[in-house]
Amino acid sequence: MKADFHYIENSKILYYCKIDLEGRYTYVSPYFEKTFECKSEDVIGVPSLDTIYYQDHQKAKDIVVKCFENPNNFQEIILRKPLKNGIIIWTQWEFYLKTDENGQPEEIICFGYNESKNIHLCLH
Repeated sequence: MKADFHYIENSKILYYCKIDLEGRYTYVSPYFEKTFECKSEDVIGVPSLDTIYYQDHQKAKDIVVKCFENPNNFQEIILRKPLKNGIIIWTQWEFYLKTDENGQPEEIICFGYNESKNIHLCLH
């Protein structure tokens, strides 16, 4: 079954991005650009770890390993992402390693949303 995610590109509540097999952004949706105050051309080719809070780097690497172990299935993760104004937001993500018709890895597709409010309520 071929995954088709083009319909989500203009979501106003979900971040949507694609990452190559070396971990660099190849696409970010308009809502991703708006939330993280970046332009597509400034992010494409940038390592995705550069946009993740440093204490979550290993967790992000671990979920990518799970994607390679279980391709074409969603893997869930909560990551902190710093904004330009210094605020760090909590984000919930699903990572999906898309493969070609021969089962070879092509790219990682990521869907996320802001989970800060829910996490804040749980902590207090």
